[in-house]
Amino acid sequence: NLYGIISRDDFIDIFNKQERDDEVEKLIGKAAKADHIASRTSKGINIKMDEDPIFYKKLSELIIQTIQDYKQSRIDETEYLNRIKDIEERFQSGKQDNVPKIIEGNSIAIAFYNFINDKLVNFLIEKEKNAEIALAIKNIIDTMIMDGNKAIVDWKSNTDLEMQILNELDDYFYSISLELEKSIPFELLDPFIEEVIKIAKKQIH
Repeated sequence: NLYGIISRDDFIDIFNKQERDDEVEKLIGKAAKADHIASRTSKGINIKMDEDPIFYKKLSELIIQTIQDYKQSRIDETEYLNRIKDIEERFQSGKQDNVPKIIEGNSIAIAFYNFINDKLVNFLIEKEKNAEIALAIKNIIDTMIMDGNKAIVDWKSNTDLEMQILNELDDYFYSISLELEKSIPFELLDPFIEEVIKIAKKQIH
């Protein structure tokens, strides 16, 4: 923390509901409670950001917007607290709206799906198709890194294996591009695939 100041948040487990609730109960006033929840939720988002960058970025932006709405008197402290609690609940549960059925409950496929919808939106616009692509990405990676029900030890630091995954995903997206009216350019696809592998490294243990 700045200037060596230690906040009470540093002593609680932000992923432990009982500890979170106990800490909020100590605070007086709805705005103070909302500030506290917003602060610790933001910390949690920073910890998990790379697991699903698009989802967590949206939650982070919602927190910032809600704080601004309160400070500029567009909402009262009751609404402020309710909104912040809702964002915290979405963060803690990981539940996301409007996710196609075939990837419901599949956190890594959902993260890939969100990334496709955000980064390749000008090329891949059908949500159900994008969910299928997300599952295909997961299956390609699983095929290369899983040994039975467990991931290969040290797969995340195996540069040869990472290059093989890159090549497999590159081939897969090339085949998809052939079916599109306009192909996905390499300068967009290459960093996209690299980010997909980063997400996999964060989520697959």
